[in-house]
Amino acid sequence: MKKIVVLLLLAGLAGFWALAADVPAGKEVLKLQAKMGTVTFKHKEHATRAGDCKTCHHKLQEGATPRACSECHDKKVVKDEAPKLKNALHKTCGDCHAAKQEAGEKAGPLTAMKAKQCKKCHVK
Repeated sequence: MKKIVVLLLLAGLAGFWALAADVPAGKEVLKLQAKMGTVTFKHKEHATRAGDCKTCHHKLQEGATPRACSECHDKKVVKDEAPKLKNALHKTCGDCHAAKQEAGEKAGPLTAMKAKQCKKCHVK
């Protein structure tokens, strides 16, 4: 029984390591330029915790390479039913971080969004 538990634990960890390895080289940490200041996005950490690329890359087709958010979400206008980049990021990121916080999990600085504490993420 003990061996089975250890094997299941190792299999689960291997899955997380495999997901983290899927983040393209040079994309482990992204610096997102914004009017309020630069946001440092730990891509590899988020990919590992999300468990599936489709959590954030929601239109990702099976076997396709994930695209940058800005390829679908324009900075200035709504296009093809995709909200503006700022709105899409604040909603997607905010919803996920709020859910993590409500579940009692580590949620990072984004929980400050409701308090309008922009500088917790945006650094000038």
